[in-house]
Amino acid sequence: MASTTVSKTVSLGSNPSIPAPMQHYPLLLYPNPILHKKALAGEGFTQEVHNLISHMQDVMKTHNGVGLAAPQVGISLRLILVQNGETVEACMNPQVLSSSKEREVDTEGCLSIPGLWIPISRPARISVSYLAKDGKEVTRDLKGFLARVFQHEIDHINGKLIIDHLGFWERFKLRKRLKNLGEKSL
Repeated sequence: MASTTVSKTVSLGSNPSIPAPMQHYPLLLYPNPILHKKALAGEGFTQEVHNLISHMQDVMKTHNGVGLAAPQVGISLRLILVQNGETVEACMNPQVLSSSKEREVDTEGCLSIPGLWIPISRPARISVSYLAKDGKEVTRDLKGFLARVFQHEIDHINGKLIIDHLGFWERFKLRKRLKNLGEKSL
């Protein structure tokens, strides 16, 4: 799966639409339109970004998540958190560099679409690059569950949700559940 790069950048401290560091960033639920927008590239790990990461970790823990993207808390920033064993990795501007032709199907859920679990086909192995919290550019080869979580979260910063992987008829069958979820999020 290829990832596109966004050329615009955002500095958390200079964007007036981004809440102050101590404000609460709520978990956004489908059908919030922010979830379908491509996030802006980040410039680095400022204090505001570190504060955001701390809050995102709390959201992940509260909702028993293994990954979270900044757009899920209403911030247009290409930042994802991924649970890797006992640690949570913060990855800025992640992108898939290459992916295997071999695919695996597994069931995925999403914190922004609670209660919905969908079988999704994804490349079994990927190579990713991102900016780590220490400011270094990292390139990694991933497989299995960790590759799946990275792909899921990268989808989020590209404005794609798990339901966007479904064909027309599969999505049509879910329309009532999705409508009910949309009404609950109002």
